[in-house]
Amino acid sequence: MGDDQLLYVIKCSKYYAEWTDRHCGYQTLYDSDTDGLSNLTLNHKVMNKPHCLFICFAHDHIFGTYSNRKITTIDPLSDDYEKSKDSKNFAFSLLAPHLESPRKYPLLPGKRGSLSLHDMNTPCWFDFGYGASRVYVHKPTSKSFVKQLARSYEGLTDEDYVGCSFPSGFTCTRIVVLQIN
Repeated sequence: MGDDQLLYVIKCSKYYAEWTDRHCGYQTLYDSDTDGLSNLTLNHKVMNKPHCLFICFAHDHIFGTYSNRKITTIDPLSDDYEKSKDSKNFAFSLLAPHLESPRKYPLLPGKRGSLSLHDMNTPCWFDFGYGASRVYVHKPTSKSFVKQLARSYEGLTDEDYVGCSFPSGFTCTRIVVLQIN
C-alpha cells in the first residue's frame, strides 16, 4: 500500500474492531497494488475466509463492505451462494468529502447482504449489497458503479458513498481485503 493509504487504513483499525465486535487485530489477505489485478488471485486469497473487510479506494473516497461469512462460491446459482447471505453485512465509508469520521451503514431490518466474487473473465472484481441495491467494483481499466443503496443500507446514498450514482460510474484504483481476527 502507498504510505498515506496504509497509514489511513491502520488509523481506522479501531473502527473495524468496533463495527465487527472483533478486537484481535487483522491481517491483509489481498492488496491489488502488490498482488495484481487478477480475479483469480483475489478469489484464491479470500475464498473460504470469514470476517473480511473489502476496502475500495476511488478518487477522494475510501469505502467498502464487511462479509461476516465465508465466501465459498463464485456461482450465484449455487446453494452455497444463498448460505453466504448475511444479516451482519454492512457498508462503510472511511473517507469522503462530507464525512467528519468513518461511518458504518448497517443493513435495513430484514435484509441480508451478500458479497459476490467474479470469475477471471470479467472486469468486475466483486459486487456487494442486497438484491438490486449493489455496488459493482471493477478493475481500474473499467468503470465501477453503484445502484440504489438507500433501499438496503441505513442512511446511505449513492452520491455520499462514492460521489456519483448510476448510470455515472467511478474508478476504483485499488482494493485491499483485511481479515479481522
